[in-house]
Amino acid sequence: MSSFGKRSTDNLKNVHPDLVRVLSAAVSTAGELNDFTVICGHRNKFDQEAAFRRGASKAHFGQSPHNKIPSCAIDFIPYFHDRKFTDEDWNNLPAFTRIASHIKDAARKLKVNITWGGDWKSFKDYPHIELTNWRNM
Repeated sequence: MSSFGKRSTDNLKNVHPDLVRVLSAAVSTAGELNDFTVICGHRNKFDQEAAFRRGASKAHFGQSPHNKIPSCAIDFIPYFHDRKFTDEDWNNLPAFTRIASHIKDAARKLKVNITWGGDWKSFKDYPHIELTNWRNM
């Protein structure tokens, strides 16, 4: 049974309670295979524009679910118990897919609608999870 570490807990402070519930349920049943770290929740203007400039986001500030307060999106990375995350792991699509599926299962059980960026057709954003109806919040 896993729980969030300090980095994830800090990044979840300004995240929508429904999304926090889903992520907490997912991490509590993750085990080593599906464990993850939340690397981003709310993004201020500086951070959002930096993400846009480096190609990590297609949205300017105010157009992203990360910019809402509370944030309606998070980014995650796989957590490996036996080693540190490396740059090559950003391309570990099986790990992102497996963890996203685990998070989506938790959301279904809690009846919270989420969208995974890996399911998008035009811009694949594998670390991204958002509340599906964030624009209406």
